[in-house]
This record gives sequence, structure tokens and C-alpha cells, in this order.
Amino acid sequence: MDYGYNELIQAGYDFIPSRIAEHLHPDFFTGTNPIYAGLESDKSLMTNGESPTNSAHFCCRYLEGTMRFIIPPTIVLPEPPHLLYPIDIVHELGHVLESIFNFDFYFDPISDYAKVHIYDESFAEAFCYYVCYDYNDFPVSKELDREINSFFNGLWNW
Repeated sequence: MDYGYNELIQAGYDFIPSRIAEHLHPDFFTGTNPIYAGLESDKSLMTNGESPTNSAHFCCRYLEGTMRFIIPPTIVLPEPPHLLYPIDIVHELGHVLESIFNFDFYFDPISDYAKVHIYDESFAEAFCYYVCYDYNDFPVSKELDREINSFFNGLWNW
């Protein structure tokens, strides 16, 4: 299916239970290089070594020592929408959720991607698996443990 950005973002939100989704309100920056908007620098590299100028990612900046945003939570989608999938949006929304809770810990990684980038990706990958567990292309190497499942189940009452 060929999505435009609006349809792609909505398709991602459609996976997420409404009680959780109603708390996720990031900005979206789409279709161009985030350097132009001051979201990234030309020397930035993401934890996977890729440039943030051509990969979907989450960014936000806090004023040091505070919870005040310099850059509000933003999902950056520089690539054309036909190269992305709704599950990519869910993953990035997992980062938004993590930022709301200001987590300084990680869940046990459930995918190879999360294993390589434990501190940056394990929460988003676990959230993605939780809401997209029957998505055919989600490559998991293990199931969510009871503690993680309980945490996400508790969000239904948030």
C-alpha cells in the first residue's frame, strides 16, 4: 500500500489502544532533512550509526538538569512515505511514550535491533511488539516477559 504521511501516521496510531494513543502527541517533521529545521546537526549520528537526515527517528531535547523541552518530542520522517510502514510509526511512538515516563532503564531486548542498541531501543521495540504482536513482519527473538506485559497492560487504565 502506498501511504501519504497523514495516512501512514494514522495507520500507525490505529495499532495503538486509544487509552494509550490519547497521551501520545508528538510533533511530526516529514519529507525533508531535519537539519533544515534545527532538529539535528550535520555531524549527528544515531545509535545505529545512520545519519538522522535520511532515517525515521525520534528526537527531543531537554534543558540540562530539567524536564523542560528545548525541542519538543518530534518524530522525524525524512524519507518518502512509500519507504515506511505503520509499524515504523508505532516504534517511534514507543520512544514518545518512553519520554513521557522519563525512563532511565531498559527492558530486556526482544529483537536483534534492540539487542544491539539496548538502552535506546529496547523500550520502543517492546512497545511495538506489545501493540503489533500479530504483525507478520515483526522480527522478535523472544516473547515479552511477565513484568513488561504487566506494565503495558497497566497503561489501559492510565
